[in-house]
Amino acid sequence: MTLSVAYIVKNEEANIRRSLESVKDLADEIIIVDTGSTDKTMDICREYGKVFEFEWCNDFAKAKNYALNRCTKDYVLILDADEVIIDEQGLIELLLQGKEAYMLNQYTVINKMKVPCKTTRLIKNGLGFKFDFPIHETLDSSILQNGYTITDTDYFFQHHGYRTFDLKKNQMVLDILPTCEHPLKNYYSGLSYYNLGDTEKAFQYFVEATNEPLSDSIKAFVWVVLGKLYLETCIKGIGVVLSYLNNSIKLIPNQYAGYLVASEAYEATGDKGQAIVTLEKILQRNKIGVSGMHQDTIIDMEIIKEKINSLKEE
Repeated sequence: MTLSVAYIVKNEEANIRRSLESVKDLADEIIIVDTGSTDKTMDICREYGKVFEFEWCNDFAKAKNYALNRCTKDYVLILDADEVIIDEQGLIELLLQGKEAYMLNQYTVINKMKVPCKTTRLIKNGLGFKFDFPIHETLDSSILQNGYTITDTDYFFQHHGYRTFDLKKNQMVLDILPTCEHPLKNYYSGLSYYNLGDTEKAFQYFVEATNEPLSDSIKAFVWVVLGKLYLETCIKGIGVVLSYLNNSIKLIPNQYAGYLVASEAYEATGDKGQAIVTLEKILQRNKIGVSGMHQDTIIDMEIIKEKINSLKEE
């Protein structure tokens, strides 16, 4: 099986070499589409692969489809400039399985915890798959509409950025979303407002999202965020917080984030006993791995053990 690795980039001289180094021995072909860099991004990219220029039109899907159309190998791996492949052999094993599309796990390390996000990034070439939606573009709808399935995996690759603090990108999302029809419009609006620090608007959009036909994976994550938001703004409302978190856990029982926020809620109201019991439930889930929730927290269990010991000593 041969592999193309595809990127769209703009002014990524600080990140792109690290990403390209992680795939240079794995890829049979590297395709980079530049959307208007003014730094040394294109010079760096030319050391590793073929570089094409694309006039930016406020549409990430069009730019990525332009890249896909230039890939010639059996499979295509789509990466961002701040993402790194850390397990070559694991990716090769996926290719040898011969499935049409794979959902991978992108993770960011925040406060010593891995925060993964499920995303379809590895596809068989030549089956007509394309990205949809100008912002928060996705391959999923195209794959499913063509009658194929997406294989979920435990494969991880690393994201080196900090999405929460990427103010420019979050504002771009809010500028573009109102102009397009997107099935996750309320969800992504809520997420962007949350990242920008506008918790009131974030809460409103997330509540709207719970009334929409979202997947269990995404809706479970929305309930956790609502619980977190409610806890941050109204400590006295622990009953509401726990009801939100219970809604999430019913959808995805084997998760981490819901239990972590629940322990924070109990601790905020002085119920250290229940906080400890809830944290111990996280320890019981140590061997589950990827939970199935759209975004979850993979926790260093030593941190949880230290927290439990600290609560017991207080």
